[in-house]
Amino acid sequence: MNIKVSDIKNNAIMENFPNILLIDLERESKFNTFTNLNNDSPNFSKKILSSEANKMLEQLFSYAKEKNEILTINTIGINTLKIPTEEFHNIL
Repeated sequence: MNIKVSDIKNNAIMENFPNILLIDLERESKFNTFTNLNNDSPNFSKKILSSEANKMLEQLFSYAKEKNEILTINTIGINTLKIPTEEFHNIL
């Protein structure tokens, strides 16, 4: 499921939350896991993900807190500027 930051409350379904993989196409990063096990928003560094990916994490964790749900999000980043256009389109 693709979700835009502005549409999280309209499109996010709590039953899908345990299965979130956020792929950051603006900044290369290793596989990371963020969770709100203590009902607190996790502390994620803006150095790991792009600003758009950080906005997405903030919105998702805010929504989960509002719904009193535990959320785990796995992230990975791929800098698409480094991938030739033809190969990038094959990935999508």
